[in-house]
Amino acid sequence: MPNSTQKPRPFRLDLIVIALLVVGVLLAVVLFQLFRTPSDDASASSSRLNLSSVSSSEPASSSEPPSTSESPSPNTPEQPNTGANTGTNTSTNTNTSVQNPVTTSTVDNSMFDDAVFMGDSRTRGLIIYNELDNVRDYSSEGLNVSRVLNPKSTDPPSLAEMQKDPSFQKVYIAFGINELTWPNSGVFFQRYKEIIDRIRAIQPNATIYVQSILPVTKKRSEKGDYFNNPRIKEYNEKLQQMAQEKQVKYLNVAEIMMTKDGALPDEASSDGIHLNRTYCAKWLDYLRSHTT
Repeated sequence: MPNSTQKPRPFRLDLIVIALLVVGVLLAVVLFQLFRTPSDDASASSSRLNLSSVSSSEPASSSEPPSTSESPSPNTPEQPNTGANTGTNTSTNTNTSVQNPVTTSTVDNSMFDDAVFMGDSRTRGLIIYNELDNVRDYSSEGLNVSRVLNPKSTDPPSLAEMQKDPSFQKVYIAFGINELTWPNSGVFFQRYKEIIDRIRAIQPNATIYVQSILPVTKKRSEKGDYFNNPRIKEYNEKLQQMAQEKQVKYLNVAEIMMTKDGALPDEASSDGIHLNRTYCAKWLDYLRSHTT
């Protein structure tokens, strides 16, 4: 008669270990999802909040290269925070001449009550640092001459706004640093002329001031890219010729912003391009003494 007693099954320790490992992995995944924060993503995003000079934007047209948005960004070392128009210096530069506040008389600034300022964020820094709350500010980070004529959704609708209220009497224009990367400089000057023509059509009695492109520091100029002082000098010579051709005023602001070798002084900027508060004050003083 067969033995009805069955032998007990052997204890499978290996299966239990595998099961515990699976449960551990699943638990780790769940805990990771529960306790993960967006800090990593935020850090990655903030690292892209840029020196816009090294980022590229889309081409304005098929005839132009992409703009590098070399104009000062609100997040650059020498650009004030554009989120609040307080004129507060957010520079981290330890140079005391940068940190010392520069006050501007509101009486002196009253001469700009009827003025329009149009330009990239170099102009934006000029306005914020000098607290020019009384002007029409059509400046923006990365703005170039093509985007004035065909603005993006994030650009100031300058020409459209000027058309709605043509009571302005002065227009200060400063472009060129972004457009230095364009292989065909003729496109830049053609667009510039179109802007002047559009402004004149809106307000024939307005005085239009074309400002020279400000230099960069020697160190920045020697990096070997488009943003160099010989190229800026070449563009400024053509800008002066264009101003004569279009019969508008040419303001050579660059002449007070350079050393003997034609470069922006090191003390003027911590990144070689964007002006600090002290030099934005010098810029404004130049406009006061050279315009009416």
